Amino acid sequence: MSKLQRLVSNALAGVRLAARIYRTGILVYGKKPSWRELLRGIRA
Repeated sequence: MSKLQRLVSNALAGVRLAARIYRTGILVYGKKPSWRELLRGIRA
């Protein structure tokens, strides 16, 4: 795998993870998520 492919795949994985955290942390609860809630969102 080339460096560019690795960079793009890691960027996409980061965006997916951030979207998951955003959805569970902010949209569901309506407040800033705590570290515990962020970790719970990542595991879900």
